[in-house]
Amino acid sequence: MHSQQTWMVPVAPIPTPPPVWPLPTVKPGYSPTSLGYKRPFKCTDDCVRWHAGMDLVGVKAGDEVVACEDCEVVSTGLWSHNTNFVLVRNTASMALYGGLRKPLPKKGTFIAAGKRIGEMGIGYSGLHFELYELDLDRKTNSRWYIDQDPPEGLLNPVNYVQTAAGHKLTRATAPQRHEALRELGLYAGTVYAPWTQSSIDALKAAQELLEIEADGVWGPQTEAAIDTALRGEPQTGGEPAPSEPGDKPSGGAQTGNSQTGSTNTQTGSSQDTAKPPTRSTLRDLFSLRNMAIAGAVGVVAALLWPSPAKKGKAA
Repeated sequence: MHSQQTWMVPVAPIPTPPPVWPLPTVKPGYSPTSLGYKRPFKCTDDCVRWHAGMDLVGVKAGDEVVACEDCEVVSTGLWSHNTNFVLVRNTASMALYGGLRKPLPKKGTFIAAGKRIGEMGIGYSGLHFELYELDLDRKTNSRWYIDQDPPEGLLNPVNYVQTAAGHKLTRATAPQRHEALRELGLYAGTVYAPWTQSSIDALKAAQELLEIEADGVWGPQTEAAIDTALRGEPQTGGEPAPSEPGDKPSGGAQTGNSQTGSTNTQTGSSQDTAKPPTRSTLRDLFSLRNMAIAGAVGVVAALLWPSPAKKGKAA
């Protein structure tokens, strides 16, 4: 079962330059929603904690692990299955690499992006990867126990990992989708909040402006159109494609049109949606722009080609 509190974990920002994939000999493999699954693995009624990171899978013992960014080693220590972890301080975040075998880099060692941190240990099926906000006092990771809120400073690494892998952002979580709608100026609520009716209203506004079916469902067609708009590329136009099934964002977010009644428990306030520009407003803006262009063309034409009366006077 996936945690309903995942939406409370902020999505980590993507650094510049973008992060390097930490397993250079392994084809990128991961679950974009693995943050927040229950632990121990496959537990039911005896679960103790939530999964606080992402497992990068497909590894075997001895696979090289490299730094995603230029970093400094903060600490090392024992991890599960008799493996070890390395905690590093990046420029704007902190990263934990879990599942390594000795030898490990020493505290204070500077490691450039793409350079060796260590090797995968025996008996660990994935590189465990966690991200935290930059904190000069942090010396190790934080456990996320089943009856508690997410640890302070914990970040959702989904965008970070997908970028490092060279993959397209899936926008599989409510915070990712809120971020996209906020960038379009259509969502004014808290980004790290559950998917509520305010989210659906903002999504419908985006769909209407992008001239696709405004059904409030985040499906492949909607995601492609929003990604195109975020890149500043013109829409292709034409008749909208048939409606496609929507994806359910992780963290309990709903993509239906019913009111969830959820509020942001971190701020205690309900979500507000910015009023989007309407199509008629956009048409008015385009008309004003065209009138201005026509007026400018008329002035230029009058200067370059004077009337016959003016020609005679000049002669």
